[in-house]
Formats: sequence, C-alpha cells, structure tokens
Amino acid sequence: MDSRASKPDTQADIEIRKCLESEQSFLVVAGAGSGKTTSLIKALEYLGKKYGAKLRKNGQRIACITYTNVAVNEIFDDVGRDDLFHVSTIHSFLWELAKPFQHEIRSWVKQHIEKKVTKAEEHNKKPRTRSATITKNNELIKHYNDIIIALTNIKSFQYAGSESYRDGVLGHADIIKMVPELLSDKELLRKIVAGKFPFIFVDESQDSDRDFILALNQIYQGKYSPFCLGFFGDPMQQIYATGIGSITKMDNWKSITKKENFRCSKEVLCVINNIRKDGDGIQQTDGIAASSSSGSGAMPGSARIFILPMDNNRSENIIQVRNWIANAENDPLWRDDTPKADLKILIIVHRMAADHLGFLDIFHAIHDQGSRNFKAGFNGGTLWLVKPFLQTLMPLVEAVSQNNQYRVIKLLREAKSDLLSQKILIQEPNPASYLSSIKSLVETLANMMPPNSGNNAITVKECLQQVYKSKLVPMESRMENIANGNLTAAIFDDDDDDDEERNIAAIESFLKCPISQMWNYRRYLDGESPFSTQHGVKGAQFNRVLVVLDDENGEYNLYSYSKYFGLADPSKTDLKNKNENKETSIDRTRRLFYVCCSRAKKDLAVVLFAQDVETARQAVISTGIFSSSSIIAYMDKSWINGFLVPDHDRL
Repeated sequence: MDSRASKPDTQADIEIRKCLESEQSFLVVAGAGSGKTTSLIKALEYLGKKYGAKLRKNGQRIACITYTNVAVNEIFDDVGRDDLFHVSTIHSFLWELAKPFQHEIRSWVKQHIEKKVTKAEEHNKKPRTRSATITKNNELIKHYNDIIIALTNIKSFQYAGSESYRDGVLGHADIIKMVPELLSDKELLRKIVAGKFPFIFVDESQDSDRDFILALNQIYQGKYSPFCLGFFGDPMQQIYATGIGSITKMDNWKSITKKENFRCSKEVLCVINNIRKDGDGIQQTDGIAASSSSGSGAMPGSARIFILPMDNNRSENIIQVRNWIANAENDPLWRDDTPKADLKILIIVHRMAADHLGFLDIFHAIHDQGSRNFKAGFNGGTLWLVKPFLQTLMPLVEAVSQNNQYRVIKLLREAKSDLLSQKILIQEPNPASYLSSIKSLVETLANMMPPNSGNNAITVKECLQQVYKSKLVPMESRMENIANGNLTAAIFDDDDDDDEERNIAAIESFLKCPISQMWNYRRYLDGESPFSTQHGVKGAQFNRVLVVLDDENGEYNLYSYSKYFGLADPSKTDLKNKNENKETSIDRTRRLFYVCCSRAKKDLAVVLFAQDVETARQAVISTGIFSSSSIIAYMDKSWINGFLVPDHDRL
C-alpha cells in the first residue's frame, strides 16, 4: 500500500472504520485540504484486509467511483492496483453495470429517439411555426426515423465519449441519463449491483449526478445484505451545475465531519474559514499542528486582496500585482510563468487565457457563438468538434515532427485507420510502396498543421477536408458531415437540445479559424500556462494562487462577486430562491470563491476589479474575510513605480 494508507488516523478515520465494521452506510464531509482521499484510501485498505478473502471467494468487488480519470489512476495506484477494487469514473461504472443488458439498451435508445421525433412533430403542429422550421423539422424527423431503422442492425452497443446512434455508440450524456433510469425501473439490475458490489464508495459525492445518487439510495432501500454506501465529499465545494451538492442522510447512516486542513498556510486557512462562516459554518483546524509531535504547524504564508479599477488595463495590472507580490514576499517565482513557479492564475472564463495564449478566434467561434453544451465541452476539451484534433490528429502530427514512425503507426491503428486494415494490407501487392504512400499522407497533414507554427494561413476546414479526402483516420458521422459541408446533418447527429442555429454558426466560424490556434488551445488545456478557470482546478493545489474576480468579463449570471461582496443588490430571482430555501447566485459564488482560495498552499492573492475602488474597499472590509492590513486598494498609479510594501490598506 502507498504511504498514505499508513498515515496517522484522524478522528474521522476511526469513525469510518467503526461504520465499516458494522457495514453501516455513512456520509463524510471533508473540507478543502483535509486529506479526504487519504481517508478514502485508508477505508479501502481496511475493507480489503477485513473482507477481501470473503469477497474474492464470492466473486464480489469493492467499487470506488470518482470524478476524473486522473483520480481513478491515483486511487488505484494507492491500493496497489488490486483488482478487488473496481475504481472508475461514474460513466465507466454505469456502463459496467448496463453493458450486459443490450436488449434494454436498444429499447432505451429507440425510445430516446422517438421522443425527439414526437417533439419535432408537436412543434410542427403549433399554429405559429414558420414554414422554414417545418421543413427543417421534417428533415430532422426523417433523420431520426432512419436512425431508428438502423438500430435493428446494431449487434452490440458500445460506449465512447461522443454518441453516434446509427453506429451503435452511446456518449457520456446517454450513460448518465440511461443507466439510473434502468436502475430505477428494474429491480433485477439493482439486485445484481448489490450482489456484485456490496461496498460502494463515491468520491467527490457533491459533484455526482443527482439521479445516480437517487438510484444508489434505491438500491440501499432494497435492504440487500450486505450493502454499504460511503460518500466522501464537501457540499461547500460543489461548483458544477449537475452536482447534487448535499446528500440527504437516510435512516441509520452516520454523518462524519473531517475538519483538519493539511494544505494551507495559517493566513490562507483564516481566509477560507471566514468564507465558510456564512455557508455551512464548518471551521477547519491546522491539521499539521494537530498531527505533529513537535507542535509545529502550517508553513507561513500570505493572503491579500487587491482592489483595482475596471479599466482596459486588466492584464497589465495583473502583471503589476505579480511584480508587487514578488517584491513584497522576496519571491521572484511570482513573476515566473513556467511550471517550476507552482503558480496558478484563476479566471472566471477562458477569454483572458485565450487572448494571452493566442486562441482567441477559436474561443470566439465556439464559446461565444455556441450553445451552453458547446461552451462546456469546449472549456473542458471534451466537445466532439475538437476531440478528433486533440486526441488523434495533433498527436499524429507530433509523432511525425519527432520522426517517431512507430508512434505514427500505433496512433493510426488506435484510430482504426482503414488504410492499415488487415484486409487491405494482405491484398496490397507492394506493401513497401503502400506504406510509403501512407507516410506521405501523414506528412502532408503534418505540413499543414505543424506544432509551434505561427502560420495562420491554413484553416481548420482545410485540415479536416484533407483528413476526409485521404481517409487517414475514420471520422464519426458528425465530422464527416462537416467535411462534406452538411452542417445541418452534423447538428442533427448531436444530442444537444440547445439552439441548433447557434451551433451551426459556431461550426462555420470554427472552420475558418487558423489551425495553428488549436496548438495554443491544447497547451492551455494541458496546463502549460499559469492560467486556469476557477472551475478547472478542483482538487488541485499550488504554492502560489492568484484569483481574478471580474464580473464585467464574467459572462455568467450564475455567479456574481459584486453581489457576494455587497456591491450589487440580489436579483428578484435570488430573493425568490432565498425565500424558498433554494440556492442563490450568492451561494454559488461563495462556494466557487472557497474552492479557488483553498487551492493555495502558501500565498494567496485575490484581484477584485471594481467600478468604484473605495466603495469596494469598504465592502470588502465589512465582510471580515480579509484583515484590513491585507486589503490593498488602488488609489492612484504611484504603486506601479517601485512596488513598495503597502502601508496597511493602500497602494
């Protein structure tokens, strides 16, 4: 086992073990930096020692469901990659459950598409539906009916990131919607799950899909024995719209709070505790001091908020803030953009990073023009429109640029290139010449989109058409339609109920973008710059964190730092939701702010851009989140020259 399993027990670890001894389900609320994953791993280790032999004999396993593939690998490594433990993402776990039920999957997909047909037919019957819309809907109905016919020829449904129903492929959205429905409807499936996985742990439970959690609860209510659920999460860190947040405790469940913080400096810990006071009120303690025999506590650090004007010099002022902190803390790494600085600049949207790193055209095309699902997929690099480039074409070009022929062939085979099919290779009279022609096709693509190229002449469309024409790698139906210029059909194949016209416009603009910007976009996704979105660092930690609060460039009505700090009044919707005990934009903003600030191990800097700096300064003081000496307001431009250590609260 990894050393984390042998770390000293916290009180929460002791309580978790007591629950596991009696097979009692439990909820763990673990604040930022509390060692939640350590507690989860210790619990898994305990289960393996106590019940492992019996479970193996019965052909049973322990399930651990977590949020990302990175977390999957981390946890699986920590339990010695022992196959007693089924560690997976929620999508992979759900597919594992549903995969044997091919008949039920076929029925669900058919009903899912029939609902779309019904929706289009009902739209046509409305008295004010335009003739152009009716024509478009009729095309859509025909398209869906063709897919329904094609379903009869699908031998076995598969799961991939993006759906293609006519090819028998289900996407992420299908899995998360379909499997909880099957679990809810079919007692046999619930019984099979309980029998196969008598212990199920859910990591980052606050971000889990609501229907999935309800399905697990339904299994629990079936009183299958043994069956034990363990939820590890923190409702204060629920920042994704699809997450359930707080999980309702059922009868006989144990609630366990893990209050220690092993991550943050004392200064940062004070700030995040102040943020949390108006949330659930949990106050974390210095975990390092509590577990240290010498009594030493967290490392010294800093936590400041800079209040700057909403002008056109935001990027320049952020640079100046970094310079100022570098001088004040005698820490030149605050000026460093390389990974060794262990620095992250957290922004509410990707626009600042797109401008800084050079993929603004692509950002404008997809993020600004596309639907909400397009935006979300683009922000995370999961949008079907960009995935072929990120997952196949760009790695292929990199392999060519590195003269790595082995990797080129490997990537083509992984992509199931028809050019390397066994049937074609056997029939080819001159294999050497044939492989040379494939090499030429790959090199042509590489010349069109070389890494580190500033060439803005070649467009995304030209590269896509080259791939389609050369048949270098197969394309799913949506990408084929785009390469053929049939954007409407591509959108029909996309299971996105948002505005189709917006997505068509987004695709048209994306195709005109310089392909060179895709490399800059990928560098951003890969974390090769100090910029990240405030949603994109969940679970991460850095020595230096700078959080940018800028509602004017935020573009989201889900969050408002102006409302949070009392610089703007709550909306009517906020007031209505508050009266109905529903979450408000202020609640969401508090959680996001907590997540951002709690990423900092040593130094935290917050930059608040405000219309009126002095009013904002007074508002921040009144919150009590930051001490008055750490509130630094821009009162004139003298602070830019010299970067002197502040005299209390003014620059």
